[in-house]
Amino acid sequence: MTKTLPSSSSLTEKDPGVQVVDIVVEAHEYIQELEKELKTLNHSVKISGFRPGKVPRDLLLKRFGKAIVRDLTLQKAFEKLQQHIQTEIGPFIFNPVLVYDSSVNADAFQPLDYQFTFEVAPLPHFEVALPPLGAIVWDVETVDDEKVDKEINRLRHTFGKVKLLDQAELEEDIISGSVKPLTPEESSPSVNKHISFRVRDIQKGALSQVLPVLKQGNTISFQPTEWFVISEENFSQIFKEIDRTLLERPNIKWELTISQIIRHFPAPLSEEFFREVTQTNDVKTEEEFKTFIRRRLERRNFIQARRKAHLALKDWLMAHNMGRFTLPVKFIKRKISSMSNGPLSEEEMEARIKKQQEIIAWEVILENLKNDLKLIITPDDVEKVIDELAVIEAFKYSGFWVKKDIIDKFKENIRAENSIKGFADFMVLEAKVMDRLLETVVQGYVPYFEE
Repeated sequence: MTKTLPSSSSLTEKDPGVQVVDIVVEAHEYIQELEKELKTLNHSVKISGFRPGKVPRDLLLKRFGKAIVRDLTLQKAFEKLQQHIQTEIGPFIFNPVLVYDSSVNADAFQPLDYQFTFEVAPLPHFEVALPPLGAIVWDVETVDDEKVDKEINRLRHTFGKVKLLDQAELEEDIISGSVKPLTPEESSPSVNKHISFRVRDIQKGALSQVLPVLKQGNTISFQPTEWFVISEENFSQIFKEIDRTLLERPNIKWELTISQIIRHFPAPLSEEFFREVTQTNDVKTEEEFKTFIRRRLERRNFIQARRKAHLALKDWLMAHNMGRFTLPVKFIKRKISSMSNGPLSEEEMEARIKKQQEIIAWEVILENLKNDLKLIITPDDVEKVIDELAVIEAFKYSGFWVKKDIIDKFKENIRAENSIKGFADFMVLEAKVMDRLLETVVQGYVPYFEE
């Protein structure tokens, strides 16, 4: 017996360029699997009054048949849809939208055919406008001896020993504690805020008066502008959680309670230190260590410059290509509605449509560039992108990718976050397309190959 299947033309008002695909799953395509599911269920389900394997078939169909038929036919429909897309449509944007599903009224007692109607938005094909040579600036920070020495000094402090002090004395001693206004106002912070600074952050003219009171446990009344130069750098490093305008008001005094004073003792330039930093046994001398640090800094600077170039190139491509193809607005709206937990207001829907249009437009541009450049994405490409993302995150975390276990941890986190294959593939697609474009449209770009 075959159900009468409705015409799909009346089911949806589609956008130009969106294809409606009717998929019919016939009874013979799922009936054998239905019987297998029933046999497996018969031996596993527990129903009062029946031994395992002795539950009547009609009872199983009555209780579980509709859900089983629905699952089986939906699975078959998506399989047939993927085959149709591969052979008849090709690349598409966004995931297909299921707009009609007759299996919601599945009848497990009769071998029926079921219809599923999908909307698929094929990838728009167009000629991508590329920036002229020199439009995107390529600027890699050079690494000189001073920067190498500064990084080595930082690493020596990072890997050196730490000692708690009762009294601050040297310019590199670090004072930690909390601050609050002595006469709080409505606009002032009402609770203690953390503060951390070095002796060298204090103004030279005030140092002789301040240094004697920098003792562990002391509570001191002070005026920030008298102690510190409230520059952008100092403000961000020392007073992270406090409104800058409050710090500059002379009528507000502040109270500092010192909780800890520490001093770093730099690690000696020894083979043990080299091994701990490089995670290898290959670096034996100071000169070899300097070479190692220089190469790592160059690699870091290259990655940072490439990221800036990627962002600039993306902005250019979006600005000059958005009007060169059309996107299916009604299709996107239906997709957003199907993904939302509840009804959206007009303002919410418009905001989401605009955001999705930008995301999809970028995907359209990348896919067309991928086809034009004849790029193929491999598993090695995925690993390369994950490695470089881990290096960037490790740099943010420690200022330098010094420990292999830190990088490996970030790799695990990235893989966990990118567990959805489509998102990971898109990230790799973006990186590979942009790298290839940098070689042709960015003046001075030379791919970095680490020895």
